[in-house]
Amino acid sequence: ESSETPATETTTATESTGLTEATTTTTAQPGGQGTEDDLPVISSGAHIYDEAGVIGDEGSVNSAMSSFESSTGVSPAIFTIRDSLSGDDFRQYARDIYSSNFSDQDHVLIVYQLTPQNTWSWTCVFGSNTGTVFDQDTINTFQSDLTNAFSSGNVDNALVSTFSNAQSQD
Repeated sequence: ESSETPATETTTATESTGLTEATTTTTAQPGGQGTEDDLPVISSGAHIYDEAGVIGDEGSVNSAMSSFESSTGVSPAIFTIRDSLSGDDFRQYARDIYSSNFSDQDHVLIVYQLTPQNTWSWTCVFGSNTGTVFDQDTINTFQSDLTNAFSSGNVDNALVSTFSNAQSQD
């Protein structure tokens, strides 16, 4: 049974250059029981699960995420999926991925979704122990940086630059 109570949740959506971008950032208490039998599972100690095949240079992304973790103590992870979830369903799916993969509250999880129509959206779940690194101002900056970077169309560069910027702000 889930005891999730989002502390902060903001949603914005824009449309540009034929792509629909929906950005959702959620701060939640993970701990729900995933309702999907086929929730993706990341390898222990890994930062990347790329089902959608949108990360070309996993080495650079993994390096940036490892550096961020070493510097901040917050463990980042990115899951990319091919689906067409929206709104509450997408946010719940991300919380279910978090709770099925991480037994602690020390992670920030980004779930990037590529739809059959080649639109994208993303959501982020912050474990409750990440608040020393991700206060509300930092969450807003992180969200803005990641949205702008994803808009470039290069997921690798988006993740590397966003985690490098977030690390330098810590």
